[in-house]
Amino acid sequence: IEYAFIRVGYRGYTKGALAEDTYFRQNLAGATAAGVKVGVYIFSQAITVEEAREEANYLLERIKDYNITFPVVLDYEFSPNKGRLETAKLSKADGTAICLEFCKTIQAAGYTPMVYANPDMLNNHLNATEISNQYLIWLANYTKQTSYTGKFDYWQYSSSGAVDGITGRVDMNFFYGKQQLATAERAQEENFLLTNGLGGYASVTAAYSVPRCDQGILVAAVKAPNVRISMVHRLREQLCL
Repeated sequence: IEYAFIRVGYRGYTKGALAEDTYFRQNLAGATAAGVKVGVYIFSQAITVEEAREEANYLLERIKDYNITFPVVLDYEFSPNKGRLETAKLSKADGTAICLEFCKTIQAAGYTPMVYANPDMLNNHLNATEISNQYLIWLANYTKQTSYTGKFDYWQYSSSGAVDGITGRVDMNFFYGKQQLATAERAQEENFLLTNGLGGYASVTAAYSVPRCDQGILVAAVKAPNVRISMVHRLREQLCL
């Protein structure tokens, strides 16, 4: 494993208090000790630009002593329990301003910002083009071939993947480079073996690959009792459609 995205914290969906992920320090320490390049994310429920800035600074304060070389991500989505972000009923302009404020704050600190969102959020609650024209987008769309027409750089295509060593469902993602990837169904046909042993905190084996004509990278997001990580592996060979 060469890269990992690690959740640092989250904002509560009722009272809106910020809290650290219990295992983020262990995961960051394990990743960096293993020579893995890392990015981080925060689960947001920000409903004002001030809260977006607070979330960005919350992340920055906690990652300042680590070598973060992948994007710093705002996970911007409604809570399954109809949390404060959904009940706030923000306009597209207000939601967009929140995402832009987070990204601006992260970028000003010298990191690469990115926004994670699903098609409903991007189409109906944000001015997605305004964001994607300036910053990276991580699309969450659980399908074999997304119909989302906006620009995006990462694609989380499944929440029900199966990975050896992990009990329960696993999120699966692809990273988009200069050339567009195939559908998830075609990508899985290539059977590229990925193995992870991240400082003892996760042990994962998966068979997924990205067929493309340049060097691609694969992202496999792991949900396990003691870890919240998206693991990324660079392909070791060129795969052409």
